[in-house]
Amino acid sequence: MANEITESKALPELASRLKVNPATLDKTLRATAFKECKTNEQFISAVIVANTYGLNPILKEMYAFPSRGGAVIPIVSIDGWISLVNRQKDFDGCDLIENEDPKAAVAGLKSVTATFYLKNKSHPIVVTEYMDECYNGNKEPWKKWPRRMLRHKAYIQGARIAFGFSGIYDPDEGDRIKEATDVEEYTMKPDVASPNVEPPMEAEYHEEPPPQEAPPQEEPKPERTGRVITEKQRKRLYAISNSTGYSQDDVKAYLAQYHQIDSTTDILMDDYEEICNHFEIQRGA
Repeated sequence: MANEITESKALPELASRLKVNPATLDKTLRATAFKECKTNEQFISAVIVANTYGLNPILKEMYAFPSRGGAVIPIVSIDGWISLVNRQKDFDGCDLIENEDPKAAVAGLKSVTATFYLKNKSHPIVVTEYMDECYNGNKEPWKKWPRRMLRHKAYIQGARIAFGFSGIYDPDEGDRIKEATDVEEYTMKPDVASPNVEPPMEAEYHEEPPPQEAPPQEEPKPERTGRVITEKQRKRLYAISNSTGYSQDDVKAYLAQYHQIDSTTDILMDDYEEICNHFEIQRGA
C-alpha cells in the first residue's frame, strides 16, 4: 500500500497544495476526513476529488465514505461549497430570500430562493428549495436550525446549477444516501436458519397426478417501503430534467432501469435527491 501511495501523484499534489509532508497527510486523512475509506483505491479517489475541486479536507471542507458498491461518495460541507463558489471567476454575487408563510409547519418558512448572478450571463440563475421537501426532523441540525439548513440547501443547489459542479454532494444528501445504503444492505441479507432449530419432519409420500404446466410469471419486483414524493417534488424533478434536455419519457426510462419503478408517483423520499442529482449534474457533464 505504501508503494501505491508513493506511485500515485494525487496525494503528493494535495500535500504540496496544503504544504504538508505526504506521509503525514496520508496518516492524518485516514484518521479524520477519509477514515471511512476502507481501501487504498477509495482513499485515492477521495484525494482526487479534493484536488479536482481544490478543497481542503483538513479544514473540513469535504469528507468521503464508500457506497455499497465500493465507489466513493464525496461530501462537501457548506464551507466547501462557499469556497468553491467564491473561486469562480464569473461569480458576481448571490441573494438568499426567505419566503415566509405563517401557515408553514416549520418555523413559519415556506421556502428559500437563491439567486446567483454571473458576469457572463444576461440573466441570473434562480433556484427555490421548499421546506416541506427538504426538512428532515430526524436530524438534529434540521430540528435546531431549520431556516439555516434550508438556506444552505438553496445555496448549494443554486451553486450546482450555476457552475455545473458534479459528482459531489452536500451533508444532507450524504446522510440520505448512507441511510438508504444501510437499509438496502440490511434488507438484502439472506435469511440464515438457526442451528438450534430442528429440520421439519418429512411428510408421507402420496403419489399425485403430474401438475399442469403453469404459464411463466414475471419475477416480483423488490419490495419498496417508505413515503413517496409529493406533487411539487414531481414537478420539480421534471423541471430539472427538462432544463438539462431530458424529456419525461427519458425520466421514466431512467427510473425503470435504475430504480425498478414505472412512474414518478412511485419515487420514495429516500431516493428523491439522488434522482434529482442525476439529472442536475448533466449540466457539468
